[in-house]
Amino acid sequence: MEVVNDFSASMYLPRTLFETVARFDDTTADDMQCGDMSDQDLFSLGLSDISAKVDPYRLIHYDFPMTYQMDSIYNTSVSGRKISRDECIDILFTEMKDLVQMFSFWGAYKALIVELIDHFRHRNGSGFYSQRLNLAFHERINSYFVDNPRLIIEGIIRDEFNSKPDSIHLPSLLNSIKRSLLESKLPKFDSRIDRINGLGISVHDIAVQKITLVNLQRYAMGWSA
Repeated sequence: MEVVNDFSASMYLPRTLFETVARFDDTTADDMQCGDMSDQDLFSLGLSDISAKVDPYRLIHYDFPMTYQMDSIYNTSVSGRKISRDECIDILFTEMKDLVQMFSFWGAYKALIVELIDHFRHRNGSGFYSQRLNLAFHERINSYFVDNPRLIIEGIIRDEFNSKPDSIHLPSLLNSIKRSLLESKLPKFDSRIDRINGLGISVHDIAVQKITLVNLQRYAMGWSA
C-alpha cells in the first residue's frame, strides 16, 4: 500500500481549497445587522400592505380580508375590531405559515420553513440549527450538477493518480485543485424543485462556504479523501 498522506504530506494537510470572502458567524457583516424599527420607519419603506387579516400599525383585525393596499397608516375606513399586540403577533405568524405553503408543499423538507418561522419568533436572534437542513445540504453537495466542486476535486485527484502511478507532488496537486475551484459552482438551493420543496423559500442564498481537504490516501486499488 502506498500512502500519499505520509509524514511529508502531512505538512500540507489539512488544506483549505476554497473559501468565500464572507466569513462564518460574522456578526459585523452588513446583512447581519438588525434592530427594532418604528411604525413610521417601516411605513416609510412602503411596507403598508403587511397582512390580509390585520393592520399591525393600528392593531385592527379586519372584518373582511384585505385585498388592496392602505392609502395611509392612519386610514380609518377599514372596518374591524381592536386586538392586543400578542393577538396581532399570533395572527401574523399564523398567516406567514399559511402563505409559505405555496412554496413548500412537496418532499422531505417541506416543513423546514415552519421550523425557521418558529425559530424566528421564539429564539431571540440565536443561531439556527436543523438536522433536516444539514441533511438537505449534504445531499446537495453529493448530487450531480454542472461544475460541482466535489466532482471537480475528485476528477483532478483521479487524473493525477492515473497519470502518475508511482508518486505525486502534493503541493502541485493542491494548487491545481484550488485554481480549478475558481471556475466551480457552489452548491445552493436554486434548482427548479427547490421552488416547491421548502428549501428555496427557507434558504434564499448561501453567502459563506469553505472547502477543506483533510486527508488524502492512495492504496494499491484506489484512493480516499
